[in-house]
Amino acid sequence: MAVLNLRTLAGGRLLRGSQPFGLDAAATSDFLARHGIQAIMDLRSELERSMVPWLVPNGAGVPGGTEVPDGTEVPNGAGVPGGTEVPNGAGVPGGTEVPNGASVPASLAPNAGGEPAAVVRPAVELIHNPLDPNAVAGSLRAIETPQDLGNLYLTWIRARPEWVADALRPAAQGRRTLVHCSLGKDRTGVVSALALLAAGASEDDVVKDYTATTVNLPDMLQVMAETWRLHVPSTPAQYFSPELMVLQSPEAAIRHFLASFAREFGDARDFLREAGLTSVEVSALRD
Repeated sequence: MAVLNLRTLAGGRLLRGSQPFGLDAAATSDFLARHGIQAIMDLRSELERSMVPWLVPNGAGVPGGTEVPDGTEVPNGAGVPGGTEVPNGAGVPGGTEVPNGASVPASLAPNAGGEPAAVVRPAVELIHNPLDPNAVAGSLRAIETPQDLGNLYLTWIRARPEWVADALRPAAQGRRTLVHCSLGKDRTGVVSALALLAAGASEDDVVKDYTATTVNLPDMLQVMAETWRLHVPSTPAQYFSPELMVLQSPEAAIRHFLASFAREFGDARDFLREAGLTSVEVSALRD
């Protein structure tokens, strides 16, 4: 199996795709190395991740990776050595206490000269930045038209603008990043659309990228249905019917989203700055 619906955006710094269907640890390592991936931005909920986890060496932690400059923040709650979690975006100066009273590991403590030691980052950083569609916008079964689907996307970015900024931050900081959800269609499609707009792409370019998913949907839905039945045998087959609008990627849906986004938010670069990216990071998406 593989990461499906895979393609490259933003000059190669950003890749989009599905979850890693059926990849064991060896296949995962091969896939990541082959595509030069430095960060994985996982947009799935905890339940979704539990069914199809990433088997990344040191995936949830930081040990064994590449050193980064002193004072660099650990993004989006990446683990620190020993498995201790640091709150989202929190820096790790020497002596800082982290949740549950766990002290910062010795590798992060000040060195003999009193300066904080370098933070260690894994060769491939696995970042969890979840958005649960049902939790944010209610039942997906209410999606009946392309306009409903476009409005669903708007609901997500209205409620969680920082979620988009967090999803694009590694790529904006220069790391080759795979952004994905389950099918790599909706959550990934929204993030990809705003990345493309910020990079200067035209509306037609965004539409072409979004609708490219359509040809991949039959295979992905079959694999997704098998995955759910394996973990939740009672899952009705009709939940993965290609007739459901929420499982399609029609041009009208993304055009509705783009037109509504432009009316409500204006320029994508301004939106991303207000959502939390720096001006330098937003500009880097164009490079």
